[in-house]
Amino acid sequence: MEDPEEFISYAKERPGDVTMEIRGSAPIPILIALQFEKIAGIQLTHVPFVGAQSNTSLAGGHVACVLRFVGDSEPLVEAGK
Repeated sequence: MEDPEEFISYAKERPGDVTMEIRGSAPIPILIALQFEKIAGIQLTHVPFVGAQSNTSLAGGHVACVLRFVGDSEPLVEAGK
């Protein structure tokens, strides 16, 4: 998807069907994800991952989006994915 508005529209059309990878099980990322959903008016399915497994899940299309620090995605960006 090209931009956040397009993603939000897509998620609104598919409540609960769009997956979001959340690294680990710490409460802060989960709370951030819940706040994002509330503000955007969408419902996502949260999928916890740990470490490098999350990059694989995103690159392979197993999740639609991720919640992480920008630097964690740098290898995917550099690879054009």
